Amino acid sequence: MKKLITLFLLLFFVSHAGWAEEVTFDVKTSTTNESETVGKGSSSTFTQNGIDIIVLNTNSSNNPGRFTEEFRIYTGCVFKIVAPTDAVLKKIVLTVSKGIDLTVTPGTYSNNTWIADVSQPINVATFTADAQFRFSKAVITYEYSSTATVTPTFTPVAGTYNDAQNVAIECATAGASIFYTTDNSIPSSASTPYTAPIVVDKTTTIKAIATKEGLDNSGVADATYTLQALAPTATPSSSTFETQFDVSLSCATPGSQIYYTINGDEPTTTNSTIYTKAIPITQTTVIKCFATKNEWNNSETAIFNYTKTDPTKDLTTDFVFSELGIPSEKEVGTVVDAFNSIKLETLKAGHSTSSPKYYSSDKTMRLYKGNQINISTVSPSFLITGVVINYIAGESRNLTFNGTPVNVVNNQSIWNNATTGILEIVNPATGGTARILSITVKYRKIVNVTSNLATILDGGVDNVYYEI
Repeated sequence: MKKLITLFLLLFFVSHAGWAEEVTFDVKTSTTNESETVGKGSSSTFTQNGIDIIVLNTNSSNNPGRFTEEFRIYTGCVFKIVAPTDAVLKKIVLTVSKGIDLTVTPGTYSNNTWIADVSQPINVATFTADAQFRFSKAVITYEYSSTATVTPTFTPVAGTYNDAQNVAIECATAGASIFYTTDNSIPSSASTPYTAPIVVDKTTTIKAIATKEGLDNSGVADATYTLQALAPTATPSSSTFETQFDVSLSCATPGSQIYYTINGDEPTTTNSTIYTKAIPITQTTVIKCFATKNEWNNSETAIFNYTKTDPTKDLTTDFVFSELGIPSEKEVGTVVDAFNSIKLETLKAGHSTSSPKYYSSDKTMRLYKGNQINISTVSPSFLITGVVINYIAGESRNLTFNGTPVNVVNNQSIWNNATTGILEIVNPATGGTARILSITVKYRKIVNVTSNLATILDGGVDNVYYEI
């Protein structure tokens, strides 16, 4: 009877104790040979075989970090060795090339070996270099203290995707078996065994457990993969036009179907037209459309604008510098409006050092003295008929337009003339810095011009005849 009790207790202890693993972090076998150092006040994490080594530069002018064959930790800097989640560090043996003294928290360190304090189970050991310290390898022993198999993880993680996914399931418990379901039921050891990545080609929830003989089953892991159709695209995607043309819609999601409206309504599967052929556009139109696919989420709604123009009337486009996506204190350079009609180019020109730059602090482009702005039409079939420059209050300048000075009125420079070439706007070398919020450009299509271009006054063109 005593033998039976002893055997039972032994089996109970073996089946419920944690299990230990030993892994090696070796700089010399790293997949990269590039050095990576850590600046003052910063930290970096280096990972190998499931172990993280975190290097912190607390206040050293010499930057610690990973070099080609070793870690270098300078005086006062810190490195941490982190075991996997749910594991407890037991021992760390370092291969040291320089240095002796390390201050550790917690545990003890002697002869290049760190031993855990059994009264303080941790998965992070912290080392502070009392003098320059170098090591090339760390052999880490850790133990999973739980009596259960580690819960599985999924790659890629749960989320919304626009194409089918191959989902891999892993378990950190060596030798564990994984079982899963895709019908939202709770998995057990009778469920489908995991042997290869799972193809997810429709919105699916995967639930999985891991098992290992002698350990309790893991908790249930679940991940939902939502597949969503890509938003449709249009050709052309936007346009100003004078005569009828066709718009083609397409979707990059195979097997999808497109629904659209042209009356301004938000499209649904009940109030919309199923796209089967190109859409004729005869007047100003807004196309709203989305894509569907069986057992996928509908795409986002895509909106495409088509504007019918009267060639005898001016069009306008606005360059609002805070909306152009230019990083602060960077040169503006060359930008084109959303209709691909007007090009704006900034030049250093007469200024010896600085080009026009955008500043987010006041949302302006700064036009320094001597700087130049060139405005032109993208197509030679258009001409510029006017320009309005809007300044921040108190920061305007009298600029020249094609050599002619234009005075500022109410924080605006207004130029009403016509040109088919490049309009050159210059901040004279004698002026100060102009801070420009936006530039509005008026333009129109040239149609059978029968006489010379002349001054535009109040939207009308003197001495220019348009024959429609």
